[in-house]
Amino acid sequence: MSGQQKHQIVSIPVNREPRSFEKQRRDLLTGLERGGSGSSHSGNSITPYHDDWTGTVDHWVNSAWRRWDEDMRRLRRGMFALLPVDHFPLSTHDPFALMHQMEHHIQDIRDRMGTLDVPSTASASDFLKDAYEVGEDGKVHFKVRFDAKGFDPEDINVTSSDNRLTVHAKKETVKDGGKSIREFCRMVELPRSIDNNHLKCRLTDVSIPFSSCVVLLI
Repeated sequence: MSGQQKHQIVSIPVNREPRSFEKQRRDLLTGLERGGSGSSHSGNSITPYHDDWTGTVDHWVNSAWRRWDEDMRRLRRGMFALLPVDHFPLSTHDPFALMHQMEHHIQDIRDRMGTLDVPSTASASDFLKDAYEVGEDGKVHFKVRFDAKGFDPEDINVTSSDNRLTVHAKKETVKDGGKSIREFCRMVELPRSIDNNHLKCRLTDVSIPFSSCVVLLI
């Protein structure tokens, strides 16, 4: 029984967010300035551990407004890139073997590039420095973002198992009698404290200086 629970795969629906990424961000900061609405889901929230939490949130909001452009660029750079499936010499459909092959390939790229910082192929745990953020309810929530440009919600399959999150995107296009297929995938490890059954996904448009993409926010 424990083995079955360990490898339980949770499917996470992907919903289209009508607000742009920037609009969500502005609504978040404005709502927190008004004291929070309490409407955000709380499945993966963290309860503050000190009495002056309200002052801490106020300081974060004020700082976020001042650093708006900088934060937008930083969040964009910190998004996980979906990697082309055909770049990996896959010999199995097992998701855990797939993850190991992908991470081995990414590590090989890092080794060849030396110390050059490439956000899209960063370590699977590097994102944690930006993964915890205050939500609309004033509590701290876990978030991870993927660059899903060119895909719609129905093209994306998101699953979680053993605290490993898998994003698989596949799109078929028929044009001039021919068919083209774009298929991408990315796996990341989640903190053990995250409840797989409370993860939610939103696909939202984002437009920042010199770039435009679609973000899968989990």
